[in-house]
Amino acid sequence: MRIVGVNGINTNGEGNVDVLLHRMAALGYETVDVRLPKRRALSALWGGKSDGELIAAASQDGDILVAHSFGGVRAFFAHKKMEYKHIILIAPAHSRNAQWYNPRRVTCYFSPSDWIIRLGASLPFHPFGNAGSMGYYQDHVTNISCRGAGHNDYFKGELLHEICARIHVLASQ
Repeated sequence: MRIVGVNGINTNGEGNVDVLLHRMAALGYETVDVRLPKRRALSALWGGKSDGELIAAASQDGDILVAHSFGGVRAFFAHKKMEYKHIILIAPAHSRNAQWYNPRRVTCYFSPSDWIIRLGASLPFHPFGNAGSMGYYQDHVTNISCRGAGHNDYFKGELLHEICARIHVLASQ
């Protein structure tokens, strides 16, 4: 079992998912930083599915997948090919209506204060959604509200500690 990290749009994960992966590696976990194309708003229109296939190819059944922002869209496509132990979505720019195959294995950290998610969700013809500001509708998804958190605030301080502690508990089960 490994911790697999998936970055969002316009980044390679520096300052967000990479921070979490470094913390988990320091705790003794094997981590995988999936190198994906650096997507912009336009390439995100068609890139989610092919990126999901790259994530699946870099993953193993039983891994824990951690995805940030547009990484939530990418993770959704990857989960169709792999049997992840758990999927942690941090501020996912993904539709609240998404139907995960095993919602009991999905945790969504969201913040009503995340203006980046709200802005992205308002763009017409884009795959972005507002699960990162409101959580998912699907029963049995664990939605955790982080009121006041900005889009990258999850990767510092107490929120980072909380997310890493949750991953540790999930990895131990």
